[in-house]
Amino acid sequence: DAFFAIQTPKGTVYTRDGRMQMKPTGELVTVNGEPFLDVGGAPLMIDPSGGPISIAHDGMITQKNVQIGAVGLFKMPVGADLQRAGTSGVVPNKAAQPLVDFEDTAVAQGYVEGSNVNPILEMTRLIEVQRAFEQAANMIQTSENSLNSAVTQLGATK
Repeated sequence: DAFFAIQTPKGTVYTRDGRMQMKPTGELVTVNGEPFLDVGGAPLMIDPSGGPISIAHDGMITQKNVQIGAVGLFKMPVGADLQRAGTSGVVPNKAAQPLVDFEDTAVAQGYVEGSNVNPILEMTRLIEVQRAFEQAANMIQTSENSLNSAVTQLGATK
């Protein structure tokens, strides 16, 4: 349920897209080059020559077994309206809250978040809806044809 914070030209945006890249300067950025932020709103900086980094379940960044920072994780307030920002970001109408309890929420390095939609089930539902629409359209067409036929026969008898 947590979001990363990124800095965009339009302000802070929250995203679940965790594909981080490191610039030659050591800044952790999104695939679009926007910096990831820590809980305090500062861009995350890594030593580019310090070797590989790892990110723990609580967002703590370590490099050569030394803690060097933490990715900001934020939770959206209950009832917040989210406005879409860019391709994978949102901006809430209420301030996002920094996450401090990592019992139910965690970062999983090297994983891709799965979809919350079952594509097979949704395609099946789409086919069912399409068939129901076609049946209703056919019923209306049959009714209209019957009405036209009745009007034609009544008009011919006069």
